[in-house]
Amino acid sequence: MSEKSGEFPVDNEFGGSSEDEDDDDFAADYNPPLDMLVETSGAIFDALTLVGLLESVEKPSEFEIHTFAYLSCLLNVYDGHPASSWGYSFSAVPPAVPFSSTISLTLETLLSMGLLTRSYDTAPPSTDSPTEATVGSHSPIRLELTDAGKKEQKFLSSLETMRRREKYLEAAKSTSLIYSVPAVVNSLVHEPQLWQAAKTVGPRKLLVAISSRPLYDQFEALKDALGRDAHHLSVPATVYVGYLEESARGDLNPSDRTEEAEKHP
Repeated sequence: MSEKSGEFPVDNEFGGSSEDEDDDDFAADYNPPLDMLVETSGAIFDALTLVGLLESVEKPSEFEIHTFAYLSCLLNVYDGHPASSWGYSFSAVPPAVPFSSTISLTLETLLSMGLLTRSYDTAPPSTDSPTEATVGSHSPIRLELTDAGKKEQKFLSSLETMRRREKYLEAAKSTSLIYSVPAVVNSLVHEPQLWQAAKTVGPRKLLVAISSRPLYDQFEALKDALGRDAHHLSVPATVYVGYLEESARGDLNPSDRTEEAEKHP
């Protein structure tokens, strides 16, 4: 663990249409908007990539993009990088859900630029998991990539600085193939910092040193269980979400059990 920060020092399914024979050569004549290449490029790439990945399962809501971006950031931490290396931060907002002001602003910008579009989903929410109805409500407003958004995402994914992020986004998305998207969202409520935030009033900054120890302990236990050798990140991602979903079935989150044990040795 870094003494300074208290943090761990510790083929893309997305693509253009195969019907477009010129897709592979698009970079030669495609000029992305200049304001897409500013310091928020990480959030832009994350938002476009997550919408593209998740809409292959079901069109995501803005709420779900925040959650899967947070899960991606957690996997970056699990992989041994400080949370600050992700490039933007998260806070817990009532009812204990992850929120990034950077992602929120980015989504609005992408919508205004025509790289994303909203659609209205009239289908009822999935209820495959007993935890799915515990957080928030089903949002009928869904996000989709436009053709311009697909080109922008493909351009950004060709940049070396973006490739490092992609494996975390894809691993986060892989959890939705085992659990439904709503199940993943609701399981994340039992991530230690979000769970603790549920006991407070108002927003609470996530992944800061003073509150991160239970998370690091969980990650260390997960690495011990899976082995320290390199795994495709979809394995720890799926196991961790399953662990959190199992926690949702109990009366106490694991971090609560630790606190109780310390009070009553």
